[in-house]
Amino acid sequence: LQATLTSQQPGGEVTITIEEGQLSSYLAAQLAGQTEQVISNPRVRLTNGRMEVTVTFQVSDGVSLDATGVVVPSVGSDGQPSLKVESVTLGSLPVPDTLIGQFQEMIDMLLTNYLGSSGTSITITKIEITEGKMMVSGIRK
Repeated sequence: LQATLTSQQPGGEVTITIEEGQLSSYLAAQLAGQTEQVISNPRVRLTNGRMEVTVTFQVSDGVSLDATGVVVPSVGSDGQPSLKVESVTLGSLPVPDTLIGQFQEMIDMLLTNYLGSSGTSITITKIEITEGKMMVSGIRK
């Protein structure tokens, strides 16, 4: 990420390709800092314009369920990326809107941290998800 962004002059176009494994590893590193290991084993699947994020959610001692959130990326007129949570399921059950809101906040924070980790800012012009890859295009500031 850093090498791609810094290789362009300000005003130059840049495209960052992020693969499923990179996102899964990033999420795992972020979750490793939890004081309580309630969420673990993140897996990201990129397909058909959507990101499916599955984690193992520890319900109680010895009881865990997979939780899956389906997220759709977009870019605002100000060049800021956003990821809209379309749905969240716990096991095979849909979760209430309050939990979807909490998941949305977590996704927003992770996106901001990931894109900001380079120390170089870009104005995002497009986010595209294809099979196994997410391409983020923009103009370096």
